[in-house]
Amino acid sequence: MKDFKEYLVEAAKTLDSHALRIGSGMAYLYIPDSELSQALESYDTNNMESKILFVFTLKDGPRGTETIWAINAQRGYGPIAYKVAMDVSGGLTPTQEASRMTRGAEKIWMEFYSGLGSKDIEIDTWGDDPTLAWKQSTYRLKRSLNYRRNLMVDKNFIGRDPYEEKRVLLDELADQVLSTSMRGIY
Repeated sequence: MKDFKEYLVEAAKTLDSHALRIGSGMAYLYIPDSELSQALESYDTNNMESKILFVFTLKDGPRGTETIWAINAQRGYGPIAYKVAMDVSGGLTPTQEASRMTRGAEKIWMEFYSGLGSKDIEIDTWGDDPTLAWKQSTYRLKRSLNYRRNLMVDKNFIGRDPYEEKRVLLDELADQVLSTSMRGIY
C-alpha cells in the first residue's frame, strides 16, 4: 500500500518534452503542438490557455533571494514550477505577503519544508518563529535542473520569427493565464 507522500510524488509532473521559456520577466512551460502553432500563425490565441502548463514571475525577496511574485500551474505542475524558479533564482524564499499566497502555494512550500523533495532541495532557515519556519527559509536546488532540451524545444517551436510576433503572442498568452489566475487571490 502506498503512503500519502508516494501519491504526491507520483502525481508531480516533470518537464517532459515540453517547451520552456525563461525571459521577458517571466518563465513558463507550454505544450508546443500543432494547435498552438496554428493559433500563433493566425494571431488568435483565444482558448489556448490550457497549453500553458505553468507560468511564474519573480521579484526580489529577503536576504538577497528572490520570491515568486505570481504563479499559475496546472494540476501536478506546481512542484516542478517551483524547482525551475529555484534554479533560475539560485535561491527562493516564499513570499512574506500573506495576500499573495494561495493555499496551494502554501501547501507546496510546507511539503518542501517537511521533506518532500528533500533529495533535490536544501533548506536554510533564517527566521526565529518555529511556526513559520517553512516561510522563513531559503530553498535551493542541490543540483541544477537540466532543461536545455526544453529551451531548445521552445526555440525550435518559435522558429524563424524576425519580428518577434509569435514570441510576443506566446508571452502575452502566458501573461494572460497568470493575470487571470492571480485575480482570484486578491
